[in-house]
Amino acid sequence: DGRVCINGQLAGSGDRVWKGDKVTFDGDVVRWEQLNILQPQEKGGKGRRSKARVEPFVYVKYWKPRGVVCTTDQSIRGNIIDRINHPQRIFPVGRLDKDSTGLILLTSDGRVPNAVLRSGQRHDKRYIVRADRPVAARDVAELASGVEITTIAQRDRRSKTL
Repeated sequence: DGRVCINGQLAGSGDRVWKGDKVTFDGDVVRWEQLNILQPQEKGGKGRRSKARVEPFVYVKYWKPRGVVCTTDQSIRGNIIDRINHPQRIFPVGRLDKDSTGLILLTSDGRVPNAVLRSGQRHDKRYIVRADRPVAARDVAELASGVEITTIAQRDRRSKTL
């Protein structure tokens, strides 16, 4: 409809917006760098614009204790969302095992988990481990060469290499 412009140029489907770009909607500047989700507060009739609420993204650093499950599924007891009890909808960036402790980021900014967790990213995983007995040099060398993990996938209940 020609209602959105980027840096004074009519925006097309799929146009990207970069930091510092000026975005306008019906001539009004949109503070897009802070946008979360635009939620109409008032339905606009013919010739009237809807007002929208602009909320900044939320980023929460959380030291996850043992026993908390990194899931947004609130039907699972001990889930991270209930534990944090944040008023806005947030989700974890990645996950830590239930028996692990560590720092995890949660956010309302859906771009972050998508960019970090996209399957093509292939991020190395690093762990700090405490052993209950001395570790031999040959064991360290074997671990350093890589560990193959197999598990029963929840989705298809077949064993596969992760």
